[in-house]
Amino acid sequence: MADEWATADTFDRDKLNRKTRFVGKGSQATAFITSPQIGQQVYSTESDATFTIDKLSTYNSSSAWVCPDIDATDGDTGADNGGLGGNTVNVRYYKFFTLPTTEKFYVITQIDWFEDSASGNVFGGVDVVNANPPTINSSLLVALMPQYAGAGGAGAEINSPVYQSRILRGGTICGAWLNSSTGSTFRRTTTNSNANQSKDETYTTTPKLANTTAWNSTASSKDYEVRMTVHYRGYN
Repeated sequence: MADEWATADTFDRDKLNRKTRFVGKGSQATAFITSPQIGQQVYSTESDATFTIDKLSTYNSSSAWVCPDIDATDGDTGADNGGLGGNTVNVRYYKFFTLPTTEKFYVITQIDWFEDSASGNVFGGVDVVNANPPTINSSLLVALMPQYAGAGGAGAEINSPVYQSRILRGGTICGAWLNSSTGSTFRRTTTNSNANQSKDETYTTTPKLANTTAWNSTASSKDYEVRMTVHYRGYN
């Protein structure tokens, strides 16, 4: 069977798979496609070192297989070290992370966090910051999750989908945050205070696009990192 379409070719499944989009195990694609052409595609039914299961990869002009729509997470940073006591009222607690550069663009899809009590409401989102930890007060709101009404209880993992996210460049430094209307709501990862981990912020479900509130210092008992996991999806 020729590798290129001829005028007399018929459009059958085998030819389409071979000439337009290969469907099969990643190892089969790696062994079979030894001279890939720009625009050629592989849908992998089993991962190998090059291809990812259930993902469509395209060979590009940079002589590489690229795979858009990559789901990834920035995991929580340490073991559970208890709650924050009454210091969570009207305070934004942040977790900072840098988006990878594997893909050109990303959107935030979900924020997971751990509840310390079942009382009160929680609202959260993601800001873009200048550094980790930030060195200037200004932060730009780029994603929001829906308001959560406490119900899980101590230690419960809460999975909050993000319903609004701006498109972010790979390599952007972000800070996911949570804000509570009552005390003793979040679990933390750090045991010692760290600089610029939180902001005093009155609880609201309509936060400003640009936030210039000062970061709390190391002298504050509010400077602990909340235990969170941020999910995002990349696009090439």
